[in-house]
Amino acid sequence: MSSTASSTDNAMALGAVLKHWLTRCGFFVLLLSLLLVGGCRSSKPGGIFGKLSQHKPRPEANVPPRREVSEEALADYSADKSLIDDEVSLTEFKPGQNSAPVELDGATIVARVNSVPIFAEDVLFPFASKLAKAEKSLTPEQCKQLRAEIIHNHLAQHVEKAVLVGALRESMKRDELKKLDEQLEKIWNSEEVPRLLREYKVGTRVELERALEEQGTVIGNLKHAFVSREMAMFYMGQKAKSAPKYGPKELREYYDTHQDEFKIDAMVRWQLLQVNYKQHGGKNGALSIFNEAIVELKGGTEFAEVVKRFSDGPRKDEGGVYDWTSEGSLANKQMNRALSDLPAGRISSPIDTGDAWVLIKILDRQEAGFKPYEDVQKDLSTRLTADARRVAAENTLKELMDNAQVWTIFDRKQPPTK
Repeated sequence: MSSTASSTDNAMALGAVLKHWLTRCGFFVLLLSLLLVGGCRSSKPGGIFGKLSQHKPRPEANVPPRREVSEEALADYSADKSLIDDEVSLTEFKPGQNSAPVELDGATIVARVNSVPIFAEDVLFPFASKLAKAEKSLTPEQCKQLRAEIIHNHLAQHVEKAVLVGALRESMKRDELKKLDEQLEKIWNSEEVPRLLREYKVGTRVELERALEEQGTVIGNLKHAFVSREMAMFYMGQKAKSAPKYGPKELREYYDTHQDEFKIDAMVRWQLLQVNYKQHGGKNGALSIFNEAIVELKGGTEFAEVVKRFSDGPRKDEGGVYDWTSEGSLANKQMNRALSDLPAGRISSPIDTGDAWVLIKILDRQEAGFKPYEDVQKDLSTRLTADARRVAAENTLKELMDNAQVWTIFDRKQPPTK
């Protein structure tokens, strides 16, 4: 119109269970992305610092107190501009303004999770190529700042992943862990290395290692990240199995108590014949063409054919057909009335919209009501099961993080080495 997405029972079964969870089924890939990447973001001031500072250390742990940052300082820092657009943004940490080691080279310990260290290179290596490129035009102090930004913005996901990997290793027996490590080694060699060869467009491991060195990293970093990621996914997959099950009875109860989710508005499929004033020299000129169209309709010509010959509407070539449209959704009251009142197969009386002459034909009508339970049962089961698994995974991660002993370089003091 012109204006109108189990725990292991014994060591012998581990390989099969692991293979199942490491096929990267869509749900857990999405789940891991949400938990290990999106989960590190916080709406509270301080980003990662704000989240890690909520972890309560056990009384016996000699973990330094958390550093407080004034709101005024946060406001000053947030006004600064990142040194790599679209990759990192300045945070409250700046070298020289706290006790963190300012060099932040690969061997620097940037966090400890239950006494397990996380090194700067663990966080920095995915950004190695962009770091190398950016540092060509930066001063030494800006390079320190840039590395600090990246670590600050991405450390939380590494902390969470370390917590999950630690929990998995604690939950398994020694022979189970051995089989797990062996299976991961096989998957690394048979699936991940070939994928990296394709990604870097090289034919051998030697060439791959050379390509990685050019980007400032080594294959060992990639393997460590791969193993940690897969172990975290495996652990979350086990815990997600404890989520509530939804059988036919539970699904029906949910459907009956959440009727608004399955409400259907009254809708119609319809056709439009529209003759605009503007294209025909005004109202009277448009009326003359409109009358010719009406004569054709009275003579038995199909509505779609008449539309193609006479209409100025936007869907002329499709016979003026509009798919399911909610009643009352049009701007013109007379047209809305026609959509609401006319039975299927009927054509409206001529309608003057003020800038066009219009006829409406109703093709099909769907009355207001609710989607039948049988039509939504399968999708409902999938959705509720996914929601339950997500909640179970989130609760598992929260419990682990609440009980973890976490120190980061953004704390005031260095932690004990043992």
